[in-house]
Amino acid sequence: MQDLVTGRAHFKSIIESNSLYIDKTEFVYKIARSKEKFFLLNRPRRFGKSLFVNTLKSFYQGEKGLFTGLNINNQDWQWKEYPVIHLDFCAVVAESIESLDKSLGYALERAAGEYDLKLETDTAPRMLKNLILKFNPKIISKI
Repeated sequence: MQDLVTGRAHFKSIIESNSLYIDKTEFVYKIARSKEKFFLLNRPRRFGKSLFVNTLKSFYQGEKGLFTGLNINNQDWQWKEYPVIHLDFCAVVAESIESLDKSLGYALERAAGEYDLKLETDTAPRMLKNLILKFNPKIISKI
């Protein structure tokens, strides 16, 4: 019998430890194939939002091996690796505007560090823009 994991929202660790995972990759595929630009993940607390977002991260980072035996592996999909900016707002402190900006800045630095990138700006909005531009310089006209 597989372990039932609670309190852990890391897709990769759940799959690699052969713990019970309720397959939601059908929805990952629907999102990936959709023409929509934005999605609202509106679920109650403790309903798997973080795990789903983490699953999206693994999907877009092209970690195909993690999806063996899951619904999405049966779909017609060109597995490619994309840069992913994943900000975990559980670690973001927002006691004031200044602490929010600083905390978001730390989160953005961690995200940049996953790709060995350095951000040379001073505010969170500029850091985010800088990070996006490092991944895709052509996007400047769209920001």
